[in-house]
Amino acid sequence: MSFRYLDDNDRDELEGLFEFVESNATHKDWWPPIRQEVRDHFFDFEWMRFVGNFEDDHLVAVAGLFLHPFVHGHEAEAAGLDPADVAEIGRCVVHPSCRGKNLMFSMSKQLVDRAVMMDKTWIIAAVHPDNVAGRKSLEQLGMTEKGFILQDDIYPRCIYAMHV
Repeated sequence: MSFRYLDDNDRDELEGLFEFVESNATHKDWWPPIRQEVRDHFFDFEWMRFVGNFEDDHLVAVAGLFLHPFVHGHEAEAAGLDPADVAEIGRCVVHPSCRGKNLMFSMSKQLVDRAVMMDKTWIIAAVHPDNVAGRKSLEQLGMTEKGFILQDDIYPRCIYAMHV
């Protein structure tokens, strides 16, 4: 397995992994739909970066670092933070065949380091309240629960934050 930051050449692999997760999700309310405005910026590095893990040239895990307030503004405000000071870790998925290998924790640590290099002072993440594994991973990373939102009036999200 190998980690690397994704670029536009990885678009089909990224979209394929997201499509697989969306269509096979046990808990549909844990994965809000991705807005088209966000999809349009998947490889706009001023908006976001994705780190991925590949096995046999196939993307098996991904985590995003969202830099633009359009993507994370509501979550930052729910945590009492200025969106300009924030980067958000999100759209984190691991293919079921690769779970239990600490891939998400490893990728999240890389994203925290990148956010620090970009002079962000806070990292946030939004997770469904019942996603125990996701919450535990964020706490292992050093985040604490700072707020709550109901995204799109449908999707409950606990907001975790960490000063970096």
